[in-house]
Amino acid sequence: MALSSKCPKCENTSFELAEVSIKGAKFKNYFIRCFSCGTVVGTTPYHNTATILKKICDKLGIRFDL
Repeated sequence: MALSSKCPKCENTSFELAEVSIKGAKFKNYFIRCFSCGTVVGTTPYHNTATILKKICDKLGIRFDL
């Protein structure tokens, strides 16, 4: 039986990313929040850091394995 994540407030199982600017933060972030009630359950960086690092390494001719 597969487990599904549930919102801690309403127990919904659907989530969404919402772009946010956090006061005092230098970069934008995404909130991972409940699709139904909007309760925030996590955050993630706006930019994919690994992808940006790979592009830099490619330009510098450095091998980068993800």
